[in-house]
Amino acid sequence: MSLRLPPSVALSRVERCNERAGLKHICLLDLEPATVRALSTLLGRKYYVCVAELADYSLSVRTDALVVGVETQDLEKLELFEALEAERPDLFLSFLCPPWTNTFLHQTSKLSPRRFFRNPLDILILAESIHEELDPPHERSGASTIAIRYRAVASAIKYIGENLVDIKHSTDVSRHVGVSREHLSREFSRCTGYTLCDFVSSCRVERAEQQLRLGQLLIKQISGELGFNSLSTFYRAFRKYMKVTPEQYRESLSQR
Repeated sequence: MSLRLPPSVALSRVERCNERAGLKHICLLDLEPATVRALSTLLGRKYYVCVAELADYSLSVRTDALVVGVETQDLEKLELFEALEAERPDLFLSFLCPPWTNTFLHQTSKLSPRRFFRNPLDILILAESIHEELDPPHERSGASTIAIRYRAVASAIKYIGENLVDIKHSTDVSRHVGVSREHLSREFSRCTGYTLCDFVSSCRVERAEQQLRLGQLLIKQISGELGFNSLSTFYRAFRKYMKVTPEQYRESLSQR
């Protein structure tokens, strides 16, 4: 697959590696700039990475991997890629979506659930999957895996997932990982596109969305159980990521 890329979509030198003969081509489609920068950091300069929007994308034999940003409302987009998957079974096709939409999207789509990755929770796993898919086995030494090269970030993500309610400050995470808060914050942002605080907040919103779906707890109870400092903090975070209030989201569930 080739890409028609007007200058406006070439975000910076870090997002577009120098094109050299023999490099595998990866297209990052409809992703936020911070996510593009994070994936470019993780993938390194061994691939030719292009950035585009769906309107600028055209079929060719040149793309080896395609990473697409999707939201709940992007069901028509997924249908397009269902057809593409049938045409290009050799293409590594994957989707990055907000964690609270992941289950809905892969249950609604005919695409395999293994093609869906939660952003930013699974971004290291996605980068590792691309390496495993595109690199010959003899080039995959254990020491070069994403999780090892970025062990502090991988350890932080795991710790946050397992101790979400108890985390009060970013130093709680850096202390567990065994590096300075400044170093972890810098590496975490480079590798995920999120600050540590925003990552923790997005994980809590994901858990809140799950609780709202279950419908067993009051909104105030959900806020307290997930470690938000106050109900107003919970509302701000929920609205930031979900674009609606918890009440509006719960009401929308009852209308489906």
